[in-house]
Amino acid sequence: MTPPSRSSQAKSSGTINGGTEPVTFVSGYFRATLVIPASEQAVVSIDARAGAARASAPFTLTYSSPSVSEEEPPQPQPSPAPAAPAISTAPLRFGLGTPGGPLASSEIDAAAALVGEAPSIILSYKDFNQAPPITELEAVRSRGAVTLLTWEPWTWGGGSEQPAYSLDRITAGDFDPYLREWGTALARWGHPVMLRFGHEMNGNWYPWSEGINGNTAGDYAAAWRHVHDVVSSTGARNITWVWNPNVPYSGSTLLDGLYPGAGYVDAVALDGYNWGTSAAWSTWTPPWALFADGLGQLRSLARASPS
Repeated sequence: MTPPSRSSQAKSSGTINGGTEPVTFVSGYFRATLVIPASEQAVVSIDARAGAARASAPFTLTYSSPSVSEEEPPQPQPSPAPAAPAISTAPLRFGLGTPGGPLASSEIDAAAALVGEAPSIILSYKDFNQAPPITELEAVRSRGAVTLLTWEPWTWGGGSEQPAYSLDRITAGDFDPYLREWGTALARWGHPVMLRFGHEMNGNWYPWSEGINGNTAGDYAAAWRHVHDVVSSTGARNITWVWNPNVPYSGSTLLDGLYPGAGYVDAVALDGYNWGTSAAWSTWTPPWALFADGLGQLRSLARASPS
């Protein structure tokens, strides 16, 4: 603490006492600063001595808060983070797929925040050159969701004509070691996974479709049953087998010849694309017009399978 300054005229040198340390002054007029020690006393006596001369005066101690200008400005408190959307318990489930796949948490979180609901199904893709994606499956499970894993029997980017992946080669057992690798890994992981093998098979844009890549009528259903049996032989009972054609269109392969049978299918699904006005031949199509015919055919084919 710095008390008010005091001035006096001295005839010789001396000291001022009352602070934490004595302060020396010299003859003449002087100004001195003392640091007052902490004390419970309200009044402190300050003495000045110079030879035989002595002067004393009481000082009253006062305390005050720092001035407003010296105070730190109040810091705004951070707003609590909004609660993450939860998975709905409604019968109609919400699922999605994002460009980064199941490990792109920020993409999935952003989509969930946008719609106000976390997905209970997350879509992903693998071709026949990739190992079982256990890390991705576990990432989805940790979110409380289930993976809809699309398993495509081809090499990505190779086009629709890939003889190495013709359906008769799959049925003949050429890929059995690879199929068993997947089955064993999925069985060891042990949690539910929806496996969508060779989707949109009634179109003509994938090498597992009939009528292209050397495939003939009946080849798809035979290949499906073979893949199902080999994978199941490893003990992978945690798989839901999802049979998923595209919405029927003029010239598409009839669905009844592609269906492998109720004993080989656990769930059915239907893909449909509303191209809107993106092409000269397309217009906006309401959902019921896009899906009605295909859903009717699925109900007839797979009465016991959920869709």
